[in-house]
Amino acid sequence: MTIRICAAITAETIKEAIKMAEIAEKAGADILELRSDYLKESDQLSDIAKSTRLPIILTLRKHDEGGRFTGSEKERIQTILKAVEDGFKYVDIELTAPSLTTLMEELEDTDLKTIISHHDLVATPNPIEMVSTVKKEIQAGADICKIVTTANTIEDNFTCLNLVSEISKQHDVICFAMGKLGVISRVLSPLFGAYLTFASVIKGRESAPGQLTVKEMRRIYELLGV
Repeated sequence: MTIRICAAITAETIKEAIKMAEIAEKAGADILELRSDYLKESDQLSDIAKSTRLPIILTLRKHDEGGRFTGSEKERIQTILKAVEDGFKYVDIELTAPSLTTLMEELEDTDLKTIISHHDLVATPNPIEMVSTVKKEIQAGADICKIVTTANTIEDNFTCLNLVSEISKQHDVICFAMGKLGVISRVLSPLFGAYLTFASVIKGRESAPGQLTVKEMRRIYELLGV
C-alpha cells in the first residue's frame, strides 16, 4: 500500500508558489500540484519546479470544471506543452478538453505522466456512469485516470471507494468525492488503491471543498497506523 499526498499549490504569484511548495514539503507532501490557473503571472513556471525536490503536476484547470482559467484553448495547449521543458513530471488534462487528442499525441514521446480527469461539481454519478468515464480516459491514453465527484450523501463515498478498489487492480486511478460529506473518501481512497489523494498546504487555501491540510492528513494516517 502506497500513501501519496499531493499538496495543491494555489498561489497567485511565483514567489508565493515557491513558499507554499516549501511549506508542503516540510509538512510531508509526496507530490505537488501547481494550480497554474490561480497564478496572475504565467511566465517562469520553471522556477517553481526548480525550487523543490518533489515531483509536480501542472494543472491549468478549465472554468467549467472548477478552475479559474479564462484564456483561450490555444494558450492552454502552449502552457501544457512546455511542461517538460519547465521541469514538471505530470500534467492534468480534462477528458472534455477540445484539445485532448492533439495534446496526447504531442506528449506521447515525452517522459510526462498524463492524468486525464473529469470533475462532477454537482453530484456523484451512478457506478456504471463512473466506470464508463474511466474507460474513456483509458482509451484516450491516460497514464492515470482521475474522476472527482461531489458528495451529497455519505453513501457517495462508498461509490468512489468501490470504483477505486476495482479500477486500481488494472490501472492507476484517482477517485474521491468533494465537499464536507466527501472527506471520508479523500482520506481512505489511497487505502483502497488510489494513486494519490489531495490536500491543501494551509487552511483557507484549498483548491476544492473538503480538502484537509497535508499535516492533518499525515496525522490521520499516523493514527490509522499506515
